[in-house]
Formats: sequence, structure tokens, C-alpha cells
Amino acid sequence: MKFSKIAVLGLGKVGKLAARLLHDSGFEVTGYDTRTPREELPFDIARADLSDTQDLSR
Repeated sequence: MKFSKIAVLGLGKVGKLAARLLHDSGFEVTGYDTRTPREELPFDIARADLSDTQDLSR
């Protein structure tokens, strides 16, 4: 199975690092977090409450 889109849930230190590495490796990354990161990141970001199932289903 080949996939090119990845969702990273949580953009703390580890989540941001993982998302950057995946993006730099050619994956289309979307990062999800309850807060918008202060710095500019090279991938799409969506605000979502990961404990809310309606947020996760969009």
C-alpha cells in the first residue's frame, strides 16, 4: 500500500519534528493541534480538539 498524505496529531516538540521530517521526505503533511504554533511551518496546520470526535471526523 502506498500513501502520500499523513496527519500528525499534536504539534509539540516531537510532533513538529516528526511533521517536518515527513514533509522534508516528500509526504503531504497536515498537523493538528488545539493551538496554532507561533512559528511558520512548511506544512498545513488545522486547529482541532483531539478529544472531540466531531473535530476528528472532518
